[in-house]
Amino acid sequence: MNRSNDQRIFDSLAEDTEVQHGADGSTPGGIDEFGVTHDHDVARLKKGKPAATRINDRYTLKNELGSGGFATVYRAWDENLRRDVAVKIMRPELLQAEHREDFLKRFEREALLVARLDHNHLAPVYETGLLTHKGQDTAFIVMKYLDGQDLSDVLRSEQLPIHRTLKIINQTLEALAYIHSEGVVHKDLKPSNIFLCRDHLGRDHTYLMDFGIAHDTQDAQGRLTSTGVLTGTFQYMPPEYVLLHQATPSVDVFQMGLIITEALTGVALIHRNTTLPAL
Repeated sequence: MNRSNDQRIFDSLAEDTEVQHGADGSTPGGIDEFGVTHDHDVARLKKGKPAATRINDRYTLKNELGSGGFATVYRAWDENLRRDVAVKIMRPELLQAEHREDFLKRFEREALLVARLDHNHLAPVYETGLLTHKGQDTAFIVMKYLDGQDLSDVLRSEQLPIHRTLKIINQTLEALAYIHSEGVVHKDLKPSNIFLCRDHLGRDHTYLMDFGIAHDTQDAQGRLTSTGVLTGTFQYMPPEYVLLHQATPSVDVFQMGLIITEALTGVALIHRNTTLPAL
């Protein structure tokens, strides 16, 4: 896989887009607005510049795949099973922040939630834990490494034929129906969270990604964000969620409707810079 494609892989996973908004649509300093730099050791792992860093004396980090306000994802080599994996590492500075426990609970909850789910169109979790390096604590999740690109990248580069679009959408809906049957609402469906790989016959195999802000009705701690704080991506937020802050399966249905329209027409119904008052 070439370097440019490598950089796109798992961008959606690392992005973990939790945008926090006030009642007026402002962003009063959320996860993406700390203005802090990465831990000096983790920061050495720049794209194309792998460092000899190992986790749990097992996973050797190779290069960065994507980074966001909450975590960074690396391609890594599993020394025990001799295979590539994806390692998602929480930004260490978040554990020095005021809401340290909330960040840790959220990260752990995401790992436990995805590990509980078992479906052909969900990437499995292999391991999670805490990592201490040179006095700084952080958390990590080890997941299946996927070779491909997200739907957002595909739509930017080409207009998909209808038959291919329908196959991608059907696979995504299968995963969505499954997580709903397990009491989970994704809450952040968008093209960048739908990842496309190819199977051994060259056919699309779709993965539903990024459960960082998912709502789990089976978990008493399933909602870890403050009352009155919206989490997600404005461009795909349904009006009832904006107004009532209720995370029900209808949120995912609304978001899938926008994704289907965008995939079929190549045009997003709602502009990406849409603000809360506009919704």
